[in-house]
Amino acid sequence: MIRHPPAKPNMVSYQPERAVCSDEIGLQHRLFKIMLALLSVWVGLLSLIIAGSMAIHRPFFTDMNVVGVLWFESPGALCFGGLILWAYRKEDDSDPAIQSQRLQAKVGMTLAILAAAIVYILIIHSQKLEPLVPTTASIL
Repeated sequence: MIRHPPAKPNMVSYQPERAVCSDEIGLQHRLFKIMLALLSVWVGLLSLIIAGSMAIHRPFFTDMNVVGVLWFESPGALCFGGLILWAYRKEDDSDPAIQSQRLQAKVGMTLAILAAAIVYILIIHSQKLEPLVPTTASIL
């Protein structure tokens, strides 16, 4: 028989926390997937709005907006949508919640691709602006 040493009176005994049940974990994963699907649509819509504003109002066609759409917003929406489609790749199609999340992911990805295409078309067809005041290098 093994005897354990007695605990000191001022020591706090370790009491493990309540174990998280699998239902709570499943709920957290489901909420995470719902938020990713919504985030995919909203980020895709944001990138499309910025790309459309660059096409309509040329002062919005700045380096910061181009970088934002092409490097952050469109790839982010594609990533979030791809994660949702990958997460539900083996799920049953009969659940309407899964169908709507897949649809949200596809719409978000489509908006992101459309926004990136608009920005690339703007870049391809942009022209170099000449300065209003001639510089000494252009006079010589």
